Amino acid sequence: LAQALLLRPPGQGPPPPARARGRAKRGGSPGAAPSDAMAAIRTPEADRREYAVVRLDNGLEAILGSDPGCDKAGAALCVNVGMCHERRDLPGLAHFLEHMLFTGTRKFPREGEYHEFIQQNGGMANAYTMCYFTNYMFEIKPDQLPAALDRFSRFFYEPLLTKDCTDREINAVDSEFQGGRTSPWWRYVGIMNQSANPEHPFHVACGNTTVLRDEPKERGLDLYDEMVKLYNTCYSANGMKLVVIGRESTAELAAIVKDMFGSILNKGVTMPIGDGHSDRPPFLREQWNTLLLQSPVQDVKELSFSWVIPYQAPLWRTKPTAYIRHLLGGEGPGSVVSVLKRRGLISGCSCSDGKWLEGSFSLLNVSFDLTERGLDEIEEIGAHLFAYLGMLQRTTPQKWIFDEMKRLAEIKFTFQQDAHPFELCEEMSLSLQRLPPEEVLSGKMLMYEFDPEGISAVLSRLTLDRVRVWHHARVLADRCVEKDSSYGSPMACLPLESRWLERWREASSAGGSGDAAAAHASSWGLRLPRPNPFIPE
Repeated sequence: LAQALLLRPPGQGPPPPARARGRAKRGGSPGAAPSDAMAAIRTPEADRREYAVVRLDNGLEAILGSDPGCDKAGAALCVNVGMCHERRDLPGLAHFLEHMLFTGTRKFPREGEYHEFIQQNGGMANAYTMCYFTNYMFEIKPDQLPAALDRFSRFFYEPLLTKDCTDREINAVDSEFQGGRTSPWWRYVGIMNQSANPEHPFHVACGNTTVLRDEPKERGLDLYDEMVKLYNTCYSANGMKLVVIGRESTAELAAIVKDMFGSILNKGVTMPIGDGHSDRPPFLREQWNTLLLQSPVQDVKELSFSWVIPYQAPLWRTKPTAYIRHLLGGEGPGSVVSVLKRRGLISGCSCSDGKWLEGSFSLLNVSFDLTERGLDEIEEIGAHLFAYLGMLQRTTPQKWIFDEMKRLAEIKFTFQQDAHPFELCEEMSLSLQRLPPEEVLSGKMLMYEFDPEGISAVLSRLTLDRVRVWHHARVLADRCVEKDSSYGSPMACLPLESRWLERWREASSAGGSGDAAAAHASSWGLRLPRPNPFIPE
């Protein structure tokens, strides 16, 4: 599934003029858009398309890309409805709706006609359901784009949702669920779901025959009726973002989109997202602040430290967690990674967010790939991490570090390879849910504004009493005497060892001043990076 991207903060004015080397392109003519004026979209050098941004009268927003030389055309529509908007006692309902949407439309009622048409014309189609969004996409031979859009658009205003397909689509959903049983990611997702506060809307549910067919029948619930209700109440034009790329001009694409997507109803629905989705925490601290052991199917040896933090997507201009991940995952002299590698305890490190699980919270994860020796050195690895965190928490965020990150991001964005329409449409439609149109390609990557207070606010949450420690290794099999409630994977949820906590607390105690913190970190072989003179201005 796709990774969740970044959202424009409410009330924040338009972004300042672009400073990246990428080009800002304006497509079409003033009369091409059904409503809004065209917006200049910042693009990498390799992207030679002309873009236009249009808003239909029904509230649907679309980006149109004209590429006269493309060998494939494509489109994607992302709707702001996902797992966390379904009935919690019907887990998997949103995913089931995603499947049922393709069972036919009034104009094209034959089941499977859409996928057959796409495949016969050199294309492919797909869809996925996330916690807060569902995305539908396809690609096809360029001369068949209008015909494909005619079929595609009708799923969003005249779907048949054929009831006779219910059992078959439940089985298709169950097949996807079963495929996750041996996947490290889905086992992780299952435990996240089990860990969630039952009084908060967050949950993750692919769905299976038990929760979509057997249990609803036992409780007298009609799954089909509930699926139709979810579609009728939540799928609304004002929550949809569309991207279309084809050989036609932006004016021609605008006319096609207006004609084919203008019939989607605007139900005036505002779907909840963000920290305000609930007044209850997504995870209870006493259940999160634990040691979680997992025995994986694959030969994985991993140690992760994970914190729940406020939803970060609205902070796409400042990206405070990017600064923190840059330092925690850095590999230069004096970094946690370099010290632990030199000691033979780890072979690698990655710092990540919560991907598509995010929407009412965010995660900050620091994950170490362990060596055989590192399997027995959890306390030592954690001590180095918390010693470094203690230094960061007592040191003023450095503008020069941000500036280096900003320059590197600009270079990476400017010279990145062009994407295929299938992937590009999917990525842009999801990004458009969270970014202003002019930054839909650049906003997830570029650094815009330095926010030392925001960085310090996130760092203040990376504490011992808020951390979850995940340990994944086959050698833990004998200790994993529990099963997770989603996939039945071997696990155990235990209190953090008091010896570890005492050592980690001591390591993170660096005195009150930045100088004292730096001196304390130095005793562990740790320090901030030095300026990199090789980054071009």
